[in-house]
Amino acid sequence: GQTLRIKLGSNAGLAKDKETLWWLNLLEIPPVEASQKNEGQNILQLAIRSRFKFIYRPAGLGNRDAAAEKLALSANGSSLSVSNPTPFYITVSRISRNGGKALNSKTVMFAPQSSQTIALSSAVSKGETLTVNNINDYGADVAVKVTVK
Repeated sequence: GQTLRIKLGSNAGLAKDKETLWWLNLLEIPPVEASQKNEGQNILQLAIRSRFKFIYRPAGLGNRDAAAEKLALSANGSSLSVSNPTPFYITVSRISRNGGKALNSKTVMFAPQSSQTIALSSAVSKGETLTVNNINDYGADVAVKVTVK
């Protein structure tokens, strides 16, 4: 097997006021033994693709636990503008009314201090409170209530 070692060198070029994200994509393809190639045997070979997020969090950013509650939601028909004013990456797995049917079709990650518009399955109104499920540092799905502005 192979070993992959990842080390953070000098962090001089990294942002000190927000998180920095890297993706590691791995494709694992097992070798086929020479004896299996020539004998005409049926074989099952699985290739596994893995994708990992690496997030560097500078010291002094504070607690990430309440970050999703600070998301600013703005209604625009059947789309929702989401603004992330925090220094943290926030991954939203589900948006719903009172924990009911999901209004979003896929998981979305919001970069620090950025805005993004996502499509919803039905329109939401200003003043409506939505349940936003986000994935915390430990991979748990955490629900918070956020009011649409």
